[in-house]
Amino acid sequence: MVMSVEVMLLVIIGGLTLLGYMVAINAHGTARMSLSYLIATLMLGATVWVVVQYLNSGVAEQRKAEIQRLAKEKDLAEQRLQEEQEAGKGDRERQAMADKMRAVIAKASPLASRMTAMDMQDRSVDFDGLVARAVALGKEVDEVRQEFEAMTGPQSVFAEATATVKEAMQVLKEAAYYCRLFYQSEDSDQEDLRARIMRQKARSASDLFQKATGQLTP
Repeated sequence: MVMSVEVMLLVIIGGLTLLGYMVAINAHGTARMSLSYLIATLMLGATVWVVVQYLNSGVAEQRKAEIQRLAKEKDLAEQRLQEEQEAGKGDRERQAMADKMRAVIAKASPLASRMTAMDMQDRSVDFDGLVARAVALGKEVDEVRQEFEAMTGPQSVFAEATATVKEAMQVLKEAAYYCRLFYQSEDSDQEDLRARIMRQKARSASDLFQKATGQLTP
């Protein structure tokens, strides 16, 4: 094992102190013996002082290292806490955006279902009432489309779902257009064609809304 410089110096100082006492023991004459013991005692005191300082420095170094370790652990704990808080905040914001998208889908999807099952020639309603119903349905579609287009956050966070909803809104708009156009038909063949196109587009929009809902699931 390699001995450190400090330990080697302590060994040397201890050896000199021991040598001083050996000289004092072998000294002859009162004056020489007294002087030898005085010098040896001073050397012993110096040796003890050096040893105590060396031990204290080791304790101080350990205490300093412990303080640094605790400070580092504290910084790491604070960093992890901050990261967890930021992650939790991001999750909450993402959830809020997903809820907004679902709310729009919840308004638009029933419109598609209504057009899919709509009785275009309901005998309980006169012609003007049927036209008014088609116009009102078109306005509802426009309102929900505008609500969707006003949303900004989800478009960047849920890009795939946003694209799907955007496509669904366009198809739903086309379905509403054929719903109104049905009552401008010139004959029954034209009515059948427009009603069929309307229902096809409404079903397609409904499927797209369902797909977008799945894309919003974490």
